[in-house]
Amino acid sequence: MLSQALFSEFKRHGTAFLPRYEAFLRTTGTATCEDAVRSTLGWDLTAESFWTGAITSACAPIKEFARVAASR
Repeated sequence: MLSQALFSEFKRHGTAFLPRYEAFLRTTGTATCEDAVRSTLGWDLTAESFWTGAITSACAPIKEFARVAASR
């Protein structure tokens, strides 16, 4: 779900998101996931709202997959 949120953020902001993403990747080698995300992206992985948003952003691709699969 975190990768889905990252991809959704990239789709929303385009290449302007890449410096924040790269900072996140660098930080993951020395910090917990929660700390890396909080310090580089400003997201709180302990908040239910983060996970609700990540799940919601995954719904459209899942529905599209189901539509394509059903048509085959």
